[in-house]
Amino acid sequence: MSVRAAGVDDLDPVARIHKARFSHVDYLLGQYSRSLVAAFYRMYLTSAVFLVHTDGRGEVDAFVLGGEAAALSASKRQFVRAHALRIVWETLLRPRLWGTAVRGAWAMLAPAAHQAEKKVGAPLAKNVRLLSIAVADEAEGTGAAAALVQQFDDTLRRSCDGYELTVHKMNQRARRFYEKLGFFIVDETEQGYVFQKKFHD
Repeated sequence: MSVRAAGVDDLDPVARIHKARFSHVDYLLGQYSRSLVAAFYRMYLTSAVFLVHTDGRGEVDAFVLGGEAAALSASKRQFVRAHALRIVWETLLRPRLWGTAVRGAWAMLAPAAHQAEKKVGAPLAKNVRLLSIAVADEAEGTGAAAALVQQFDDTLRRSCDGYELTVHKMNQRARRFYEKLGFFIVDETEQGYVFQKKFHD
């Protein structure tokens, strides 16, 4: 087992894992086609810390993605611009997504307008986020997620004092996982908890 930087050949397995782990309707991206999810992750190959974990056969069984919030947002906007017609078409084919898609578009266009400040932790010097992490069913309990977070930390430690991530309120397993790794809650949104990890006190 090993952790390495993601490449173009990893996008399809990453998309497969994403769709399997984020299948609930509240996770908007996971409702779209596998090829569209792969196109989303392609945008981050050069603009983020994008790592994959491989099993003993060299197959991708987990991934993590994150970086500076501004760069992550820019890549997301680039994805939407590049694939706007396809996103609209796939959304129209899935009526149950219409409300979630509208809320997601509003959040992207006006993020500051609907988020109340509830921070209880000290602000970080640089706004860095872990955007996405997922482990395939067959890799659960193998330490893949912990190995990815460790490598993610090691990569970022030289350039920032910590980072944040958001966990859906339904995902109690993830909440316990991050608390075990030294994260703490600093904010709460309608759907999730914002966790922070600091490299230095």
